[in-house]
This record gives sequence, structure tokens and C-alpha cells, in this order.
Amino acid sequence: MRIDENLALLRSDPAPQRLAQARLEQAKAAWLGQGPGRPFLRELHAYAEGRALNELPSLLRTVRKGGAARAFVADLTDAILPVLRAQPLGLVPFRHQLTAGHGVMELARSGRAALSLIAYRPAAGAPPATACFTSGERHEVCLRGAAAGRIVGLRTRREGGATLVTRETRLTPDWTGTFDNSRRTKLVDGVSHSLVILRLSRDALHPGPAREYRLADGALVHEAAGDRRDSRRELALAVLGSMERRDALPAICEAAGAGPAHVRWEAVRQALAMDSAAGFALLTGLAGDPADELAAPAGVLRNRLLAAHPGLPAVVEDAPCPA
Repeated sequence: MRIDENLALLRSDPAPQRLAQARLEQAKAAWLGQGPGRPFLRELHAYAEGRALNELPSLLRTVRKGGAARAFVADLTDAILPVLRAQPLGLVPFRHQLTAGHGVMELARSGRAALSLIAYRPAAGAPPATACFTSGERHEVCLRGAAAGRIVGLRTRREGGATLVTRETRLTPDWTGTFDNSRRTKLVDGVSHSLVILRLSRDALHPGPAREYRLADGALVHEAAGDRRDSRRELALAVLGSMERRDALPAICEAAGAGPAHVRWEAVRQALAMDSAAGFALLTGLAGDPADELAAPAGVLRNRLLAAHPGLPAVVEDAPCPA
């Protein structure tokens, strides 16, 4: 195996890589704090706080005019690329991720607002068969490249699905799009020349669930929590249950009383697994409240458990939920 001498040096002394990274971070900080990024970052903060985009001229111009967007990105690359060339072992000082044919780099973030570069490379494969709708809003402008695309709108929701409308579009330099993420989204079907898009996004104050629908018939194929805090709570409940932390049972039962339905239902599941009597008491309380959105599924599960274990009510009388 041949190991490049620069990599061999790093194995024996990591200091050069730390120095390279420090210089890249300094270049980024200088661009944001003193260069062209400074007024932009100020407006990004105002946008994150709820200001309308039309009240923020730098942001508005950047995401509505291709020339302004390209100039903005050119200022950034002029600040970062020379340092990266001089320090080739440093890491790009921005959050980024890369999947097959698709990359995202977050250039700046303030609270619930972010500016990102999205890159699509030509890739083999079938066009997307589903469309996902989340919450919040985003504004996009194409900087370079070309691709076929579709704008998918959600007209109405129905049990187990939605009615979707689709319009074909061509993504080329200076194309712009504005999206209410709960009602409208964009699909990239085929990239003929590497496509680069600048995206300004703002999360909702109270994010709703993300729902993915099949384009062919509008069937709901996947639903996930839109709020990271809810996902963390749901995961924490699952971890407590897996660890069999009986000392956490009161908190688990309490979590079933308020919050998003999927988090509450996870609390019920973990309570039942940890202590059948306490969990069944909790389930019975939910099933007995017609105003609760979990009443129907709780009633179904309660009846199934009673059919399989007729003695549960007697056990519950002696061991109510400790919440």
C-alpha cells in the first residue's frame, strides 16, 4: 500500500491539519463578519425571526435574480477557495452531505432560516415516484446547469392519501421557484448538465408532519414527525423502554397525556411493555375519553388485550399508573 507523504505526516503529527482547518474557519468567519456576507447574515437573522422576505432587499434580490445569486456565491468562493487550495487537507468549513447524484452544503444559518447550495449531478435511474410535503417555506434560484423537473401541488387531502397535480418544468439558469412546503414541491427528473441551485429556507414555528405520497395514485406511503424535538422525545421513550427503566415509568405515563399523537402512543406502548397493569390503566383512560384523538386506537387495542387476557381489569385495580 502506498501512503502519500502528506497523509503520513498527518498520522505522526495532526497539528498541520488543525492549522489548515483553523485557517479555513477564519476565512469563513471573515466573509460572514466583514465581507459581503455581513449584511446578508443580518437579513437572514431578521428572516429567521419572522420578517417577510419582501422587507429584506439583499435576501430578496439574491433568491429572485440569477445574476445576484451568482455574484453572492462568487464572493464566497473567492474567499474560501484560495485558502482551500493552500490547505488541501482541510475540510470545507460548512455543513454538507452527499448522496448518489445529490449534494447539499449549508452556507449560513440563523435560527430556523438557512441558505444552502444544492447540487444535482447526472445520474442513471428512474425518475422520482413519490413527492414529500413538509412545512415551512423555501425560495430557490438556479445558478447553472439544466434538468427536467416537475412542480407537484397538493390539492386536497383524503383518508390514506391526497389529490396531487403535476406540472412539468425546465430547470435552467435564472429559473426561480417559491414553495409553501406543505402544498407545493419540486422534483428533479433528469439532469443533462450538472445543476446548482441556491435555496433559502425557513422552518415553520411549529413544524407539522412530513408526508410522502405516491405520484401514480396519491396514496400515502410514509409519514414522519416534522419537529425534531418530537422525534427526540419518541426516541427517548423507546430507549427508556429498551433499558427497562422502571424508575422512569411515571414520566412515561405522563408523556402519554399531552403532545403529538405519535409521541403519546409511543409512551403507551412502552408503558404496556414495562408494566402491563400500569399500561392497561393508561390505555383504558385514553379509550374512555371521546374527545381524545387516541380514543379510537386505544379502544381497539384495549379490546384486543381484553380478549387475549380477560383478567387484566382485576390486575389494574391493584396497580394504577403511577403518573
